[in-house]
Amino acid sequence: MTQKINSSQLSAEQQHLLEQLLREEGIDVAAGDQIPRRRSDDQLPLSFAQQRLWFLDQLEPGTSTYNMARAYRLIGDLKQAVMEDALTALLRRHESLRTTFATNDGQARQIIAAPAPFKLSLTDLSNHPAAEREAAVRQFMQTEADRPFDLSQGP
Repeated sequence: MTQKINSSQLSAEQQHLLEQLLREEGIDVAAGDQIPRRRSDDQLPLSFAQQRLWFLDQLEPGTSTYNMARAYRLIGDLKQAVMEDALTALLRRHESLRTTFATNDGQARQIIAAPAPFKLSLTDLSNHPAAEREAAVRQFMQTEADRPFDLSQGP
């Protein structure tokens, strides 16, 4: 049975010895902790899962078949700026949420947009009678879930 050890748990002498052994094996210790940044002009091919999604979208464009809709009921006052900041941070961290597809020389490629602030779209239902609000919310959620996702444009 192997045990995983976090290198920060090692003494300075043990870390030095580990780095020396790794270098002898041809492993660059300085670069080992980081994923290299790609250039912004890199032409990135699609992953196998992305190829499958792109292919299915080419067969039947404009469908919502692969949408994964979720709704959460929040209770209390929504701090809109805090929610937008949290979603902006999420988008900044995860390139896949900013990725669209384009065809270049017959090949589908990933286009990763630069991070941008996320703005919530709010719909005021206070003009609906209280008894009709829940139905209006459910109808709105269903409409959003059924909205086609354009892989070339993003959300």
